[in-house]
Amino acid sequence: MNTKDYEPRKIAPGIARLSALMFFQFFIGGAFGPILSMYLQSSLGFGSVRTGFIMACSAFSSVVAPLLSVYVIDRVLPAKKLYVLSHAILAASSAGMFAARGFGAFIAFYAINALFMNPSIGMLNAIIFQRLYDEDGSGKHYGSVRVWGTVGWMGAGYLVSGLWTLLPVAFPGRPAADFRAGAFLVAGLGSIACIALALGLPSARIPPRAALAAGERGLFPRDAMATMKVKGVAILAIVYFLSSVTDKMYSFGAAPYLASLGFGTASVPSLLTLGQVTEIVALFGLAALLSRFSYKPVLMLGAFLQTARYVLLWTGVPALGLVGVALHGIIFACLYSAILMYIDGRADARSRPAVHQLVQFIIIGTATLVGNLLSGALGRVVGSAGGIDYRNFWIFPMAGAIASASLVLFLFREDRPKAAERP
Repeated sequence: MNTKDYEPRKIAPGIARLSALMFFQFFIGGAFGPILSMYLQSSLGFGSVRTGFIMACSAFSSVVAPLLSVYVIDRVLPAKKLYVLSHAILAASSAGMFAARGFGAFIAFYAINALFMNPSIGMLNAIIFQRLYDEDGSGKHYGSVRVWGTVGWMGAGYLVSGLWTLLPVAFPGRPAADFRAGAFLVAGLGSIACIALALGLPSARIPPRAALAAGERGLFPRDAMATMKVKGVAILAIVYFLSSVTDKMYSFGAAPYLASLGFGTASVPSLLTLGQVTEIVALFGLAALLSRFSYKPVLMLGAFLQTARYVLLWTGVPALGLVGVALHGIIFACLYSAILMYIDGRADARSRPAVHQLVQFIIIGTATLVGNLLSGALGRVVGSAGGIDYRNFWIFPMAGAIASASLVLFLFREDRPKAAERP
């Protein structure tokens, strides 16, 4: 079949299924991600170092994701089949985490889960862009699909909070702590939903020219490395790394910190979704911001609010702590998403896949490992017999946020993006 014979399918009928897939993909992480640190420390009794070590396992997925996305999908196995296989493993490992009570068993199941979580997101993106492929090679409907991932994350948080509240009432003879592991069963059900939805997708058809280009790529091609060495891109890559490290510290401390401020344990997952509420609004407004302003003021807004978040958490005032949680969505849109958009705009069609590999492999993967291990170590340094002193804990991510804002303010200079290039 010649490339010119390729005719994309109509995409409108599949939007609902793709949106549902995105919903349940992020529903899985939303079920246990926000409360994992609290569960490990308060329910399983693991110390801060062990908790940080377990959470650092998620860095493995950031190493495997680009390899799966580029070298396995549609070369060894079709994306749909590999996606279904990944979610079967995710469902099984979620059940394992539900049953695990010892450190060795839990970290084994969590490591397996982490190994397939981020790669499954990359595979879903590949599936979605194949389905949304139109005549000019763009995925212009992607934004309307991606927003459902945030809704799914929020929905899982509210569901887990509801179960934690209602089940102890329905079964008064059992302590509330017995039901907290149910968050992992909720995640497993999300994986089963992803399998059912993915099996209903039509088989992908990839233009031969695109498949050939994928087969010719090296691991990190020279043009991708050249893109990452551009001064503005390199500065933002460092900012992304520092900010991601502080964000992992936020993920480590947010849930147990809110509980220590007097919020009920059952309400913590839903309180943490305040950040996703603002994320939906901010993501919808990001395009309008960037059409009115250049990247630097938008990035400065995100960097400033990131610093403000840790200041608000440091105060120890419950109401201000909730404001800090709510700032997460604006930070995600104006800092993290804007950085990725800027870097992507400096790549061309040939280097773009490898550039995203570098971001995933080096920046996100390394930051996940460093952030979680550092969180566990700091938890011991600022800890006491009564637990972690979070006022002292928040000083460290606050310092990282200040460093990130300083880099954007003093060193970042916006350059012109590469001209759009058709793949």
